[in-house]
Amino acid sequence: MRASFRRGRLKIMGTAALAFDPDFGDDRPLFSTEARVDELRHRKLSLLGHDAGSISVYRRDTPNHGLTAQLPPIDQYMAVYHLRDMDRHIQFRNGKAFERPPTRGGQFKFYDLRETFCSELNSPFHTVTILFPQKLFDRLADENHASRVLEMPWLNGEIHDDPVFAGLVQSVLPSLSTDDVADNLFVDQIFQAMAVHFVRSHAEMRAHSRLVIGGFAPRQERLAKDFIMSRLDGNITVEQIAIACGLSAPHFSRAFRESVGVSPYRWLIEQRVERAKGFLRSTDLTLSDISLACGFSSQSHFTKVFSGQVGVTPAVWRRESKS
Repeated sequence: MRASFRRGRLKIMGTAALAFDPDFGDDRPLFSTEARVDELRHRKLSLLGHDAGSISVYRRDTPNHGLTAQLPPIDQYMAVYHLRDMDRHIQFRNGKAFERPPTRGGQFKFYDLRETFCSELNSPFHTVTILFPQKLFDRLADENHASRVLEMPWLNGEIHDDPVFAGLVQSVLPSLSTDDVADNLFVDQIFQAMAVHFVRSHAEMRAHSRLVIGGFAPRQERLAKDFIMSRLDGNITVEQIAIACGLSAPHFSRAFRESVGVSPYRWLIEQRVERAKGFLRSTDLTLSDISLACGFSSQSHFTKVFSGQVGVTPAVWRRESKS
């Protein structure tokens, strides 16, 4: 793919640049491909099914990447968080070229992807790209009795500093590198927190009202806990539990924390540790077998989580409980 310029506008020559990844079985947009970057990690969120958002990491250690993929307009918003400094570059929105200033590591930009978008990148980069579907903001608006219209006139790649958003991004990065199914809950919750912070700090909903906070009805709390307990050894997402309780995923997460005192992810981990204690105390199963029976991705991950919760390793706890 190559670009030609005329009067400040971009014309893409050759085949369409939108990339599809068959390994994920969907039509998620990619801004680059594994052949052109040194690292590409992706997590599609489960909150809204086919219209879910995603979190992706792109890293290139050498210059001259060239044009990113040109995306067709989609009903989503994009946040780009920079993990390292990046030099000035040329950006194209709806075919028109804009020169963008250098970006420091720790800063981020927001874009409206209902416009066509791509960039000419000539310096190394390391970014986290988060896609927020419009449907997620519609749900937040409906739950808080606000208009679905989001007012975000600055969605044109302006550079922002936001320590809260930066902390949320940094907290989710380790979970993008693991296969632990429990991380689905954690990533979903961080993504929701990003969306709520996005609306509170960087957008306005017309007729905006205070976010509604409320706990479960007793039946819903029992249902949520029973559902989590039935899936301790397998995959589970916030969306699945929320549907079982008759709630949206963002409302469910807030209600769970309000009623139980911890997030669904934290409660799941606590229950897995308690189940592991039962196996350690009453069986001769190996630590590897126990880790799998309790839903941990590996013995090393089981040992790390157990030690963090209990203060000693599973092997030490087993010896002490039988002495």
